[in-house]
Amino acid sequence: MRVTTLRHGTGDRLVGQIWLDDMDVSLAQIESGHARTGNDVLAAMSEAVRSRYAQAMAQAQAAGLGMWQQGAAASSPPAEGAQ
Repeated sequence: MRVTTLRHGTGDRLVGQIWLDDMDVSLAQIESGHARTGNDVLAAMSEAVRSRYAQAMAQAQAAGLGMWQQGAAASSPPAEGAQ
């Protein structure tokens, strides 16, 4: 496992991507609706990565996966910037 740090957030918070071998674990969580990303995180990414993350979140939301599931206790995503 490795972590690619994109930038430092508020306090001691690091903003980055988590990798397991060649798999972007952060992206996999977003694709399954188990995580979201905020504009502050997207702004720290390259255009190609930003596009993949934004598209994955939109698709998970449209499909009602994970936190986007209608009626799910976690259907209200956390506040912007809380990943």
